[in-house]
Amino acid sequence: MAGPPRTVDVASTTPAPSDDTEGRARLGVVLLGAWPLLLSILLLMVGSGLQGALLGVRAERAAFNSTVTGLVLGLYYLGYVAGSTWVPGLVRAVGHIRVFSSLASLASAAVVIHGVWVSPLPWMFLRFITGVCVAGLFIVSESWLNDVSTSRTRGSLLAIYNSVVTAGLAIGSLLLNAADIGGFVLFVLGSVMLSVAAVPVALAPHEAPPPREYAPRSVRDVVRSAPLGITGATLSGFATGAALGFGAVYASRAGFGVTGASKFIAVLLVGAVAGQFPLGRWSDSTDRRYVMAVAALLVTVGSGIGVGATLRESFVGALAAAFFIGAGSFSLYGLSFAHVADYVEPAVMPATGARLLTFNGLGAAAGPFVASAAIGMFGPEGIFHVLGALTLPFVVYVLYRLTRRAAVSDERRAHYTPLATSATVGSLDELASEISGIELLDERRPDRRRRVPLPRSVRR
Repeated sequence: MAGPPRTVDVASTTPAPSDDTEGRARLGVVLLGAWPLLLSILLLMVGSGLQGALLGVRAERAAFNSTVTGLVLGLYYLGYVAGSTWVPGLVRAVGHIRVFSSLASLASAAVVIHGVWVSPLPWMFLRFITGVCVAGLFIVSESWLNDVSTSRTRGSLLAIYNSVVTAGLAIGSLLLNAADIGGFVLFVLGSVMLSVAAVPVALAPHEAPPPREYAPRSVRDVVRSAPLGITGATLSGFATGAALGFGAVYASRAGFGVTGASKFIAVLLVGAVAGQFPLGRWSDSTDRRYVMAVAALLVTVGSGIGVGATLRESFVGALAAAFFIGAGSFSLYGLSFAHVADYVEPAVMPATGARLLTFNGLGAAAGPFVASAAIGMFGPEGIFHVLGALTLPFVVYVLYRLTRRAAVSDERRAHYTPLATSATVGSLDELASEISGIELLDERRPDRRRRVPLPRSVRR
């Protein structure tokens, strides 16, 4: 005789999903909510990348001298630093959506005015305004990105975000070939991209995150905590600012033409992506300072290749130089930030990150100006002379610091997450934390602090 039907506890018989499966599921849900933000960032970077590459080449055609061109391009980064300071207060006063829409419109107008008024002084002012706007757009976008992610999905989401940033910059630089650089079409195209970038965020279905405060930290405290990190962040900003800001000018003066200029910038960004993942993973398993030295050495090697390629008029050699310089200079910022995070308490990390971003931006502002002076003195290869002359002593300084401070223990080592980009380019999470806050403790490993990346201030 058959007994009564048995009830089966499905929960007890179904295998529990693995952490990886659960993580992928959570990331998928997060991406459904984050895609408007990622689309806005992509459009923003395409327009910004096109504008940055176009202005350098257009300045050459307008017969700006090297010093003036360096000032024009360098003021963008000063505007970026200023924007990262001013915009959070503006967001707290009027809200995310109003600030984003206003800054996108202002940046779009600035691009068009560049094409109408081709003169050094207006361009300097407009580039400063553009830097303020782009910094603000990143802060607003990335504060939302932080809000829709969790501690278990934020690292993966930021990796996707960083890829979107770099892809946008590369696409923008390649659009330099879409029309005559002497005309007005490319300025209009860049303006349209920046204007349209506001639409996905403005129509995003989720609400803006509430504003929050963070405790400030003095520059002296940051320098005392990790002087090598400050130096590395500044040098990374200088190198990426010089390469991104003056790369198109270099390629034009070296005789590689507009197509060559766009490809030089694109390969620089490909190198940025290719270098960050292996160097970052390596730094998580060894003394991070050794990896910082390797990153700087990559820039030195790339600079040597660049000098030889320029003298031999080898475009392939110039692209190889761009790849090495991109791989080393972009990675150095993330490594520097992670190094500081190794020695700083999590509670003060957002404020410390903001200070690092400021130094990175100041370095990026100086990069184009110094590169312009070097090109004026030595010819196109002068940009490589400057990069090599600064990165090689940094390698020596890293070796010196190894003798002055013991390596951090494995328990205290922060986890590296790849960045996009100094100019470029990691995210502005530390500045976004002024608005939305940020988690620095990994829920799965409460004994280990997790490094939260910044975008480099040289995104253009």
